[in-house]
Amino acid sequence: MSDADIDYDAILAQQQEATGNSELGKTTFKFADQVWSIPHPLLADDEWKAGLQDLRDDGAGDVEVAEYHMGAEQWERFKAAGGRSGIVFDVFRRAAQQMVALDGEGRPTRRSTSSARRRKR
Repeated sequence: MSDADIDYDAILAQQQEATGNSELGKTTFKFADQVWSIPHPLLADDEWKAGLQDLRDDGAGDVEVAEYHMGAEQWERFKAAGGRSGIVFDVFRRAAQQMVALDGEGRPTRRSTSSARRRKR
């Protein structure tokens, strides 16, 4: 590790390696045998996040927010392939969980054995 407490360069490199996605701030997912992309929930640029907040403040519904995530052209293709807003939100949630599940050096963390025992109950 470098002389810093957190090496974010290493974290980003590990994230890009783990996902195979070299575009910072984006996450990809496969649905209907096609690959789609949305802004990464933690790494998206601030301008995109401000636009998302504006939509929320204006009372946008799930469909409008999902379209914002994907962009109008990709959203239309996604819908035509059978996609819906709930899938976009689930991918967004999973991408955030994946990133949070990395340790300070960018390696995936594991759940504790006590967590595993609770899940079995």
